[in-house]
Amino acid sequence: MIEETPVPVVPLALRGLWGSFFSREGKGPFKGWRGRPWSRVDVVAGDPLLPAAVQADTLRKRVLALRGSHR
Repeated sequence: MIEETPVPVVPLALRGLWGSFFSREGKGPFKGWRGRPWSRVDVVAGDPLLPAAVQADTLRKRVLALRGSHR
């Protein structure tokens, strides 16, 4: 996609999903769930990467860094 449309890529990460209704922690969704009905989920954006610098491994590392210690 980057070759066809060379635009900056913004890495994004979701925080707060682990332990929510939809996570795989415990028994998973709709299976005896007794956790909290609503979790705070944050969307975190990193600095844009130039099209020439976009590589799968680089993006993965950036997204993991944006997640921080949150699961």
